[in-house]
Order: sequence, then structure tokens, then C-alpha cells
Amino acid sequence: MTKTAKLRKDMTMASVRRRLSAALCMVLISLVMLATSTYAWFTLSVAPEAKSINTTVAGNGSLEIALMPASGELADVTSGRLSSGEYAGKTQTDTVANTRWGNLVDVDNAAYGLNYINLMPTQSAFTPAISFGAPEFGNDGRVSVANAALLKSFDTTANKFNSDDYGVRTFVTSDVSDTVLGSGTTVNAYGYVLDLVFRVNVKNGDDNAKLTLTDSITRINGVDETEVMGSGTSLGSDIIRVAFVKDYGVDGGTPELLATARISGGSVKLYSPAGAEVTYITELEQNMPMQISAIIYFDGASLTNADFAVSGSSDVDVSLQFATDVALTAATDTYVH
Repeated sequence: MTKTAKLRKDMTMASVRRRLSAALCMVLISLVMLATSTYAWFTLSVAPEAKSINTTVAGNGSLEIALMPASGELADVTSGRLSSGEYAGKTQTDTVANTRWGNLVDVDNAAYGLNYINLMPTQSAFTPAISFGAPEFGNDGRVSVANAALLKSFDTTANKFNSDDYGVRTFVTSDVSDTVLGSGTTVNAYGYVLDLVFRVNVKNGDDNAKLTLTDSITRINGVDETEVMGSGTSLGSDIIRVAFVKDYGVDGGTPELLATARISGGSVKLYSPAGAEVTYITELEQNMPMQISAIIYFDGASLTNADFAVSGSSDVDVSLQFATDVALTAATDTYVH
């Protein structure tokens, strides 16, 4: 009886140890699954967004740029020099100076409404029509469906995105376009459009000037102009996309996708509509203005929260620096004393 009792006791202890080991293994597995699912939830389930949208566009040398006036008419882009002889950028408000020929377009002014938007990932469609949409996200964090979004500009009188003016336009949903925006409020947007006009005032030999985006310090006459910065964004990784579209709803023209750019930090790569890497956006004929809209957005088809988190910032500072392949030569004094 004593041996039997001891054997039973040993068997009971072994059974308890097996059960405890199994329970402990299950607890460990649960902890691992909980940690993994929590990481996945934080990195995938919440759509990334960017706030504090700051954008500048610059040209140098022979290249003149302007922001399209609200009318959308090329003829309404006027001289950068006022009747007084001063340049508009020196004495006029940003919204006036931007629509005159010059070398800098700054759209940080509150009248453009970019301070009211959170930039969200979107899915673009360039054929048969150029459009962007409010996304629905799949389990992996990428955009699975994009519902149609409206292209509207900001109405400073009504304090909402319900205007059809050109210049700076934003893709928003219909309910946002009817929302009155108060101080400190923001809404979701799915890309924004800068309706730009370009003009080159010198000839490049027998050829037209090639319009490019620069990703480094601009060189003029072989001298580094350190105050002229290249194209870039404050966000790291390959997040920002820029589509360059000719005649995007302006003057009744048919929109034409010229090229797309991928901006990663201070590096820029250009691609043709077919996806091949190219070296320039388009060609400009001397003294012939061309309207080209720059559409700035996050490509939600490939972007995930993990990509966005690596940047360490939700602020967007986009600087587009345009140039041409025209060789500038300095003026020389040929006067014989």
C-alpha cells in the first residue's frame, strides 16, 4: 500500500508539472501574439497623415515662374515689375506677387488653405482622367479602394474648400467641401495641386530649353549659388510623389501627364508616363508660356505606416527647384577706353 500510494503521488505531481508547463507555454505564446498584434495594429491600422504643409517653388536664371491666377487664364499672368519700377514680391502680398512673373512662388499664405489640411495617402488615376481618391485601407496598411475626391480651392470668405479657382487646389471629400473651418481645425485631403506657369526668356542654341527638377545646389556660370537649394522634402524615405500635368483644367485644354517625380530627402528621380526614368519634364520654347500643374501626394498603393514612421516627422516641407539646360553666360564689358 505504501509503494502504491507513493507511485500515485509521483504520478499526480508529474501530471501537475505537465499541466503547469503547458499553461506556461500557452501564456508565453499569448504574450508573443499580443506583442506582435499590437505592433501590427500601430504600424498598419491607422492611416499615416502629414500636417503643417509648407511648399515653395523656385526657378533660377533664365527660367521665370508664376502661380496661375484664379481665372485660369494665361493672359492674366502679368509682369513682375510694377509701374513704380519695383518688383511685386517686394511690396505686394504673396497672393498677388505669386501670380506675376518671377523666380519664387511661396504658397504658405493662409489664403491658400494648406494650413487646414492633413495630407493622407491616396491612389492616383491618370488614365483616362486624372483623379485622386479618399482611400479605404487593406489589412497590410496599403490603399485597397479609393473613392472619388473633389478638386477644390480654398474660399477665404466662406472658410471652406468650395471654390473652383485655380492656383492652389486640394482633393477633398464632399462633406469636407461643405465644412466651415474655424481656427485650429483641419480636414483630410488627398493631394494638392499647384497650377504653375513657366517661361524661358533665352534661346538654347537651335533647340528648345529642357525643363528639369534639380536635386542639388544650382550652378550659375560655374559658380555655386549656395543660397539656392535643390528640390526636396522634410520627410525621409521615398514618400512624396509629384505628377507634372500640362493644361490641367486650364483654358479648356486636355490634361497631359508629362512626368512624375519621386522625392526622397534631397534626391529627385523623374519618370515618364510609361514608367521609364527620364532626365527632364518637358521642353519650353523661348517666350512661350506653358501651364504645368504640380500635383503633390502620397502614393497610398505602396505606402505603409512603417514607411511613414521611419521619417520621424509628420510635417511636410516641399521645395521644388526648377531649372533648364540653357547655358547662362555672364555679361562682359566690351567698352574700349
